[in-house]
Amino acid sequence: LACSPRTGGNSEILLDRLIEGATEGGANVEKLHAARLTIAGCVECNGCFGHGYCVVEDDFQHVAKKITDADRVVIATPVFFMAPSAQAKAMIDRCQSFWARKYVLKAPLKEESSELERRGVWISVGGTRGVKLFDGIKLTMEYFFDAIYISSYVDVKAWHADAKGEILKQQDVLREAHEKGVELARP
Repeated sequence: LACSPRTGGNSEILLDRLIEGATEGGANVEKLHAARLTIAGCVECNGCFGHGYCVVEDDFQHVAKKITDADRVVIATPVFFMAPSAQAKAMIDRCQSFWARKYVLKAPLKEESSELERRGVWISVGGTRGVKLFDGIKLTMEYFFDAIYISSYVDVKAWHADAKGEILKQQDVLREAHEKGVELARP
């Protein structure tokens, strides 16, 4: 899930490196661009409390199906004011429907489960060097992954990469993203 409003930005570059690693590892990967989709924010109608699916009709239904069917979920977002991008946040908030399915309805993610453990990765890039730069996103991602039935996840974080393409100077982080992709492809 590429969640930057800027196409080809730093978080997407890291996501692409992770995808390269996952593909090399044998994974079948589909990349979705949140900025190209129409996903409204959660309207807190609690319609999902009745059956575990969001009742607001837009592109989120497509994303929700992909999240449900995937054995692995990767989300990449820049840091905006110590939080995920608006595109990421709208999608995450709509995952309240997964939370309702899991905690209100006590229902499984899907009737037939995969033999693979569901795992995830969150990728985030910020323009400053602040020690607490990722604290807000870390907490959001913890609850996002829990809601979508993923208990095992890792991160790839990069500081001081603001200008488009600036992440290309950080070879260690690019390598880390690639390696996490290879690891993610393993059963």
